[in-house]
Amino acid sequence: MYTKALFAACVLGAVVVLGASTDRVMMHTRSTNVPAAWKAVAPSPKDAVVPLRFVVKQRNLDILQTIVDDISNPKSANYANYLSLEELRELTRDAEAVATVRKFLSEFDVVDSRSTINEEIITVKVTVQTAETMLGAPFTQYMHENGEIIHRCDFYTLPADVAAA
Repeated sequence: MYTKALFAACVLGAVVVLGASTDRVMMHTRSTNVPAAWKAVAPSPKDAVVPLRFVVKQRNLDILQTIVDDISNPKSANYANYLSLEELRELTRDAEAVATVRKFLSEFDVVDSRSTINEEIITVKVTVQTAETMLGAPFTQYMHENGEIIHRCDFYTLPADVAAA
């Protein structure tokens, strides 16, 4: 369980703009709370493969919340009138943001990706070398006391347009 959470910390974080003169955004994920069972052992081998997850912003979430409140209210005429998957996709999918992330991935020749049906999460597998270049951050190999090994970074950067997507 900690494996996924520890690695996910590399991919998700709060946004802090570095400055007007740069086109990259620093994503902070630095954690001093590495679980005791995990130890940093070495820089990650460049040929190790790591998964990266890009969570794409969705649109109209305020409208979605209103719909959810309405269809969840037994007193509403719309009670239990659920949206279809296609209606949900039409309401929340941000095609421009998805295209921005996919364009970024293609710049690194990443063609093998998986995504959720509405493309709000795009997952790729790349080598550490590619991940370090994409994210502008070094990866470290961590070992669990049971011998399991993972690779993570303490921070990363993204182009401003990708960070906003």
